[in-house]
Amino acid sequence: MPEPDAAAPGGRLKPTSDRGPTISDNPAAVPERRRPYPPQPLDSLVRATGEVTAFRRRDEETVTEMAEALRAHLGLPGLLTEDQRESDPARYRQHVLHARSDGSFSSVALVWLPGQETQIHDHVA
Repeated sequence: MPEPDAAAPGGRLKPTSDRGPTISDNPAAVPERRRPYPPQPLDSLVRATGEVTAFRRRDEETVTEMAEALRAHLGLPGLLTEDQRESDPARYRQHVLHARSDGSFSSVALVWLPGQETQIHDHVA
């Protein structure tokens, strides 16, 4: 399979023969799991988070690096789907975005409506 061409518009794959590119010019016609890079923002965030948690570091270093990874992704268009932004009128809503099978980390989106709050609490791991 050809490698994604970072310089090609839309991250299209380089042609491997006279037949032209190996994927459609319409990304929607390509199944999600087979789409070329650039990755979706959430995929990129999960990958960055995994890189931070892959090494044993002091807590302060992990927190700093995780903050940098999050800062680079927060606010990106398409980070969360419409379903992942869904709220609950009675209380805040939690959406699990990713859970690493080895238990090293999970990512959740917490959605509050204006005026909603939660009591101060701890998250003991």
